[in-house]
Formats: sequence, C-alpha cells, structure tokens
Amino acid sequence: MKNSTIFLAFLILLSSPAKGQDFGKGLAALSKNDFATALSEWVPLANDGNTSAQYHLGIMYRNGKGVSKDYTEALKWFRLAAKQDNIDQHLKFVFMSSNINAQITLGKMYEDGQGVSQDYTEALKWYLAAANNDVVNVEYVPIVGNGLAEKIIRYRAASDVARAKFRVGLMYENARGVPKDYAEAMKWFSLAARQGNANAQERLGIMYENARGVPKDYAEAMKWFSLAARQGNANAQERLGIMYENGLSVLQDYVLSLMWYNVGGINGATRSKRNSEYTATIMTSTAVEKAQAMARECISSAYEKCGY
Repeated sequence: MKNSTIFLAFLILLSSPAKGQDFGKGLAALSKNDFATALSEWVPLANDGNTSAQYHLGIMYRNGKGVSKDYTEALKWFRLAAKQDNIDQHLKFVFMSSNINAQITLGKMYEDGQGVSQDYTEALKWYLAAANNDVVNVEYVPIVGNGLAEKIIRYRAASDVARAKFRVGLMYENARGVPKDYAEAMKWFSLAARQGNANAQERLGIMYENARGVPKDYAEAMKWFSLAARQGNANAQERLGIMYENGLSVLQDYVLSLMWYNVGGINGATRSKRNSEYTATIMTSTAVEKAQAMARECISSAYEKCGY
C-alpha cells in the first residue's frame, strides 16, 4: 500500500499539475468503484494523448466497468496507448508501463479473437513490440537518482516486459503465428525467467524436464520449478511434488512430495489432489501429518519456509 501511494504521488508530480491531478483522481475513484468519476477524469486526458488514461479506458470498456462492455471501443484505446511513440522524454518512463500493457493486451485480444478475428500473426507482433521495448531494461538502464517511486515504476515496467517475453515463448512453443520452435521458445522463456517471471520459470522447468529445445536436465528443471514455486506458481509447486515423489535429481522424499502437492492443490493445481491422495496411501499417518503441517507453514510464510 505504501509503495502504491508513492507510485501514484510520483505520477502526479511528474505530470503537469492539472493533468496529473486528474489522472490521480481517476485512479482514486476507480479504487472505490466510482466509475463515473474515473471516466470523467480520464476521457479528456486520453483524448489529449495521455497513455495511462488511454490504457485504463481500454480496460474499462473491455471489462464493462462503468460502461457497457465494448471490445471495439476497448481496442481503439488500447491501440492508441500501444502506439504511443511521441511521449515527452521526461515523462516517457512514467507512462511506459501503460504502453507495454496496452501492447500485451492487444496481443492477447488478437490471440483469443476477442473483439477481432483471431490472428496469431498480429498477436505475435504486439507481444514482440512489448518484449523488445527499448524504454526499460533493468539489467542495463540505470536508475536515475535514488527515488523509490522511479524504482517502483521501472520494476513494474520490467515485469511487464518479462510477461511479454513469456507470451512470445508460448507462441513459439505452440506454433501460433510461427512454426513450432522449441529452441526459440526456450530463448524467450529464459529471458523472462531471468527477469523473475514465475510462469516463464515454470515453463522453463517443463522444457528441461521434457527435453524440449534442450537436453533433458532434471537438476535444471528442479531449479526453475523451485524459483517459480516460491513465487506461488501452483503448477510449479505440483511439479516439485512429482520431482520429490520420483526422486528426479533429488533424494526421493514423500513428505516433501506431499507437502508440495498440498500447497499446489490449495493454489489450484489440477492434479495435486489426486497425486496427494495416492502419495498419502504409501506414507505413515505421522509422515502425512508432518507433510500437512509443513504445507501450512509454507503457505503462511509466503513460501519462505517450505521444508524441514
């Protein structure tokens, strides 16, 4: 909450006083489900070229918040936000997250055929635009000054870029708009995973586990599953259960296996319930209780204490 407040205040300060205040007022109104006020503040800003206002209007029309659901209107605003290339350099990093998110959202709408004819080539175009965004790259673009707000903005934008890279990887993995290419998928998953994207980390583990684009490597799969699991990725948590159950690159350990099945199941992994029921049948009641207690501690500690 504190970081969000700093983030909002920074947007207001870096924008012109009137426009910045109006956008902040819209965000505050949206947080209270006061959609009418959000619209009244954002429409003038969006028409004046404010990328963040354009993106948020697109979200409102796509989700039918305060307006009738209208994919055509949503697409109009997303396209405007996605194509912004004339943002004042002083403000460019402030609005870049909205610009990147608009590109990703456009890609997803084309991929799913939401409001437009399904078009994988167009989807990939927008994912790549976001993934190759040259405004932010936390590994190479230094933070200007020591301001927490700017660090938050750059962190969020970097996370968005990583999400786009993950989407590009999925397109290559599933032959959407391009021929199936596991090596290219691996490249994009690796880029996103190293920027901390949990979905990409889980996917990278799958690639190493199943020798897709790389030699089979259970130890490497275990590494990426562990990183994703500790970010709350349910599928990675389930995969850790499988790894411990079968002793893949680790000592076979039914207690850890059941712990991860329980954690993954609570978070929505589809096979964890069935897997946990089977694993429990080959364990003592004491071991089952131990695994259940460990699962509770794992979740309550935000995945910091997951093990013995």
